[in-house]
Amino acid sequence: MDLVILAVFGILSGMMVLVQSPVNTALGRNVGSPVLASFISFLTGMVFLLALCIFTGTDMSISSDGIGSTPWWSYTGGICGAAIVLSFIILFSRVGAVNTVVLPLTGMLAMGAAIDQFGLFGSETYSVSALGVLGFILIAAGMVTVVTVPRHEKDGGKERIPNEDDGNSPIWYLFGIGVGALMASQAAINGNLGIHLDSALHSALVSFVVGTAILFAACLWKRNLHDVVLVRENRVPWWMLTGGILGAAYIFFNAYLVPEIGTGTTVVLTITGQMIGSVIIDNFGLLGTGKKKTGALQIIGLALVFAGVVMVKMS
Repeated sequence: MDLVILAVFGILSGMMVLVQSPVNTALGRNVGSPVLASFISFLTGMVFLLALCIFTGTDMSISSDGIGSTPWWSYTGGICGAAIVLSFIILFSRVGAVNTVVLPLTGMLAMGAAIDQFGLFGSETYSVSALGVLGFILIAAGMVTVVTVPRHEKDGGKERIPNEDDGNSPIWYLFGIGVGALMASQAAINGNLGIHLDSALHSALVSFVVGTAILFAACLWKRNLHDVVLVRENRVPWWMLTGGILGAAYIFFNAYLVPEIGTGTTVVLTITGQMIGSVIIDNFGLLGTGKKKTGALQIIGLALVFAGVVMVKMS
């Protein structure tokens, strides 16, 4: 497929996973539990993928040869996905849209580069050049600029600097980086599963079935499945149920892109889409997030990040 089309797919997948975060966060507030919100998101995503298989006439059966030749860890993408969705609900509510992109950035790119460099998770080997290293340095500099610049917010007409409860604690920085590394790993794992099953759609569906099962077990453990009645009684706005569809599309795009262009490039394109969407969401307060004006230094930081992303892509 044309590289331009693949690039568009990658950017769109980044915007989808970013929009998924505030949607699932709002759902979590509505049903009173981030775990239950993650389960509902995964369940709707699984139903969407099943409907897509039926609509496209895709055979949903998986050959015994495909299952037999697939390493066990290729089925852990769903576990990673469940952890990622839950983590983003928590992270987004703490640090906002821009930092939800920037914090996982280092983890995503570092892990993506390691996967490509060493062929982890059965991926093809892609060497990181000197230009790529320079790109990583620029990305790190941009991340530090965006994260460490205090964001002044208006609160009742008075300026205030967010405290640790707003997400300025170093633990949230580390948490975000870890989520990013998990995202890169998930992309490679699902890409490998797609190769063995010879279908990106099958890979995405298996990932969602596994993730849904894990989150269902978590809801049983927390004993909050009865709150699903809120959805049945139409007390949850329809748009809050689209997070799973966005997540399913993201997983599908990544499972398709990784074998075509590599984990590192897929991660870079995804980040680009996230950056574009995050500034729009924060500045206009879309999806009920509240307006968070992006300052001049943060814009410079994002520009450094984007320049670094371009360098990594060119390498």
